[in-house]
Amino acid sequence: MAEPVSGVPFQYRFQADQVLVYTVAVRGKVEVQMPDGVRGNPIQIDMRIVQRTLEVGPRLATMALTIESARVSQDGESAPLPEEGQRSMLTIDRRGVIEFISGSGGWQGSEFAQMQFPETPLKVGDSWVQEAQTKSEPPVRTRTRYTFAGLTTFKGRSCAAFDAELLLADGGKAPGQPGAVSKGRTLFDPALGQVVSTEVDSRFTFQIPVPDQPGVLATTTTTLRTIMQMAETP
Repeated sequence: MAEPVSGVPFQYRFQADQVLVYTVAVRGKVEVQMPDGVRGNPIQIDMRIVQRTLEVGPRLATMALTIESARVSQDGESAPLPEEGQRSMLTIDRRGVIEFISGSGGWQGSEFAQMQFPETPLKVGDSWVQEAQTKSEPPVRTRTRYTFAGLTTFKGRSCAAFDAELLLADGGKAPGQPGAVSKGRTLFDPALGQVVSTEVDSRFTFQIPVPDQPGVLATTTTTLRTIMQMAETP
């Protein structure tokens, strides 16, 4: 598959009763810088997500998204997360604009997988900015810059690669907001019309009061690597 010279119009494609399965692996650690030293805990989360297309209309497709499993592992033991069993209903158009009918699709790294294409064709090097709001409390407004990086292969599929950088809408300077850096790459299969892989490296830093020590702040740093991949194809 040759590098496109002129612009390419990207869009999502849908088939009624299509079922796609994705796996999500999150690995990382949380470090807390206290006055008496640094404390750290590893993070290991594995999820399995099933996406089923229920109906395809002239403008929108209706989908059901089920988090079939969501497990956290620590010290050799595994336990379910609250997200396990969560089911969402949503509509999505050809550009990838999503509207939730019920539930939500929030999981670490999902903002990159919910890429929305501009209406104009894209050439290698073209970029655009997508705005959103996180599901966290309090909500944080974000801006994600996507750049069409070129073509590559994934499990034998010819895919378009999009580099992504997550930005806080105000640069992370608002009181109480975390300092955040997230960069990733999303692979999109134009023939299938779906995202097939997303890799995200994230680093979030918070400052929190230390109990019983007025005026003293601890710095909490969370470092994560999230990999989402299509596990089964039609």
